[in-house]
Amino acid sequence: MSILSHLHFNNYEDACSEIYSRIKDNPQLVHLFEQLQTSSMGRFLIRNRGLNAYWTDIIVNFPHLSPLQQEIITDFDCQILGYFPIVNATQQRFSLFKKEIAACLTQKMDILSAPAGLLPEFRTQDYTHKDITITALDIDATLEQLLKQYLKGTALEKKYQFCLQDVFHFSTHNQYDLVVSNGLNIYISDHQKVQQLYQIFFNTLKAGGKLITSFLTPPPTIDANSPWQMESIPPLWLQQQKQLFIDILDANWNCYMDESTFTNILKKTGFNDIKIHWDNNKIFPTVTACKV
Repeated sequence: MSILSHLHFNNYEDACSEIYSRIKDNPQLVHLFEQLQTSSMGRFLIRNRGLNAYWTDIIVNFPHLSPLQQEIITDFDCQILGYFPIVNATQQRFSLFKKEIAACLTQKMDILSAPAGLLPEFRTQDYTHKDITITALDIDATLEQLLKQYLKGTALEKKYQFCLQDVFHFSTHNQYDLVVSNGLNIYISDHQKVQQLYQIFFNTLKAGGKLITSFLTPPPTIDANSPWQMESIPPLWLQQQKQLFIDILDANWNCYMDESTFTNILKKTGFNDIKIHWDNNKIFPTVTACKV
């Protein structure tokens, strides 16, 4: 659930009006919408229909938040962060990414993180006696200062460089040992555009380099062959998730792919040794692939 959707509406009131015009005849949705407006995270979602790096960082790290983060989280937020299936899958994806990154780290590496966000998957890694350089690529200019704040005094402080650029204009070749990318493809409905993205990642990797990425699988309401483990997903939270993210917010991160489609895209761009690492409910799998 990374970000492409900043400033979806020019102001908060316009965003609220657009939502209310769609849901005003459904008391249940209106009640949920009113709850959403009581939290900082909810108000951000209402205006932007997506999450920026700051809120993504809270989602993936929940419930292990800083005191300042804990102060702004409401009980309603805790329900979203603790029980919504897509959020739980995102948190598991985060853990899988950290595990895969840790397994990849060698004594000397050049790494590309795109979009970088606040580099959450990298902040707890062990960099002892490692010469690691991370290019933190993102289109959000505010991240340059935020990263300085978040990484000050950490092992990463001297190991990254911020690059303000659209990844689709990134043309570096054969430079990186590892490319890490989460969330970008779930905003792109055009499969050709997704393939273009992964071709850029393939090109920027050195021979022998590795990609760590992810994709969203389609729910059963869209695909009868959905891999979602419905017997393990509480219906109440699944319903509330749909009401909030689809019916109310009309969120734009719902560009789903099945396993076959996604792996075929990676194969077409040149990747080999493609492996799927599933979250518990097969909603947001992690994928690793290599450039031979």
